[in-house]
Amino acid sequence: MVLNQEGTIQAVVSISGYFPDSNNGVVKITAGPSNVGVNATLVDSGQRWGWTNLTVGTYTVSYTSCGTTYTGTFT
Repeated sequence: MVLNQEGTIQAVVSISGYFPDSNNGVVKITAGPSNVGVNATLVDSGQRWGWTNLTVGTYTVSYTSCGTTYTGTFT
């Protein structure tokens, strides 16, 4: 089931490179126009994570695995 709100988008991010224990990693929006603090949902086999009902804009995302945190952005 996918819940949508009019005027919003869904976003899926893929993290390339070595990501230890990706199935238990935490991917979260840390800055952006909406959904700040919301953890992503694992979409497929530890390679893609996503959110629904995002306002269009630029987001900063953190991903944490095995005690190490990294950040990235998407628009």
